[in-house]
Amino acid sequence: MKWEIATIQSELVGPWKICGSEVNSKEIIYIKATKGEFTGVGEVTYGSKETMDIETLKQDLENFSYAYKDVHVAQFNEMARFLETIDFECKRIRFAIEAAFLDYLAKATEIPPWRIIGTNTIKSVNSFSSISLFESSEEGKDLMESASKAEMYKLKISKDTFSNQLDFINQLTIPFCLDANESWGSDVDGVLSALKQITNDKVLFVEQPLERMCLEGYRRLKKESNIEIFLDETVQDHKHLNVFVDLCHGIVIKAPKSLSVMRVVSQMDQAKKLGLKTMLGCMVESNVGIATLFSVAYGFDYYDFDGFTKLKTDDSDRVFWDNGKVVLSSMN
Repeated sequence: MKWEIATIQSELVGPWKICGSEVNSKEIIYIKATKGEFTGVGEVTYGSKETMDIETLKQDLENFSYAYKDVHVAQFNEMARFLETIDFECKRIRFAIEAAFLDYLAKATEIPPWRIIGTNTIKSVNSFSSISLFESSEEGKDLMESASKAEMYKLKISKDTFSNQLDFINQLTIPFCLDANESWGSDVDGVLSALKQITNDKVLFVEQPLERMCLEGYRRLKKESNIEIFLDETVQDHKHLNVFVDLCHGIVIKAPKSLSVMRVVSQMDQAKKLGLKTMLGCMVESNVGIATLFSVAYGFDYYDFDGFTKLKTDDSDRVFWDNGKVVLSSMN
């Protein structure tokens, strides 16, 4: 099997701002696995505050390819076990390799990805439509009018801009959540004060207001906050989620951060058993990355799948946006 990296540079439909970062374009990074007439594709996805070094990825893929030549891997579970033995410099590439191999198997065998890995099928999800960080009600209205239309929205907020965003937040008439991207640091009192000013009962939850390792702060927030708290950056690839019961009401699982397809499934199952709500999230990524998520998407409470709508150009059409629904093209 031939393994290779391919990249494209895509402009965004508009500036994408979150606390601590603003981007106007995105380098889309694909991992391709080819054997015979079939090519599987996975995506190395990364956040707006992150960068990917292509040379490091190439070296990781070269090392993997060299080791891969000496093993017999025919099934997805065999690939997953083999990848456990590889020490990647850039750990995000692992999920992309898995995704490419799963895509290859699906094309070569004509068996759907969800059936290959033993999950349930799902062909569409109701997704949040995300709104970039804004600094006034007027800017918020403009961003919402230009955003992909949906039944639920996700608003980026920050400690510095919150007071200027509050009127807009309290006037919303549709369900929404807030994402602070760790903006309040360790300021628990500041978060509690801010959330108490939100009088809009349409708010569903606030995501990651404190820095990821402020565990005692989150423990206090869960007890005292008038709005449910979800954790994202804190979750990563944790195998055991028991500790999160005391820290939050729900977790955001992002497949590339979980590092493997089946870790996503395991994390979701654990969260459900522990009474935590779940959201399957994405980053600004292409159709390819979003389509991969459908193989593990069944059973989540919320979905944030709108990352591909932020790209001005996308060379794939594996999913499409339909007024808040993200639909898998291959099942229509």
